[in-house]
Amino acid sequence: MARSKTRKKAVDADGSEFAPARNAPRPDPAKLSEEALREAALRYLDRQDGSVEQVRRSLRRRISRYADESTAADALDAAERVLVRLQAAQLLNDARFALAFAQGQRRRGGSTLYVRQKLMTRGLAPLDIEAALAATSVDEEYNEQTSATIYARKRRLTERYDLSDPAQRQKALAALARRGFSFEVARRALKL
Repeated sequence: MARSKTRKKAVDADGSEFAPARNAPRPDPAKLSEEALREAALRYLDRQDGSVEQVRRSLRRRISRYADESTAADALDAAERVLVRLQAAQLLNDARFALAFAQGQRRRGGSTLYVRQKLMTRGLAPLDIEAALAATSVDEEYNEQTSATIYARKRRLTERYDLSDPAQRQKALAALARRGFSFEVARRALKL
């Protein structure tokens, strides 16, 4: 008779259950020390800027890879301490990340709705999201109309569609609407 192998789940600081990965390499406490977790977080931030939640997810993946049920809870506590230290040192700053990310998305033609959704998936607080969106909407370089024009130019909507034909014009407007732009903004971006 086959025995079922079930791993015990540790409880995270916020009360959610945390199960170590099934195909995880052997538990390695050296890779779960506070110093090792700090180095892992710094390597993550060296590659790309991120929110506190993104770095937390990265550290949790590392913990699930190298922890067993006896070390998972301690490693999660160490990860939280690392995050607090990085925030105190201003290496992690959600408001700064949200603003830079929103500006970058606006430069690429992202609407307010699109940018808000992207920031929410990165685990940012609603206050940081709204502050970043407010800051980008005031600046002429990053406002909604400029972003719509950039998106229309990038997708070549005026070249691809004959805007004098109502059916073609509707397709161009629909492309902008799918990206999250309002009808008025889309109409001005297409110079209708």
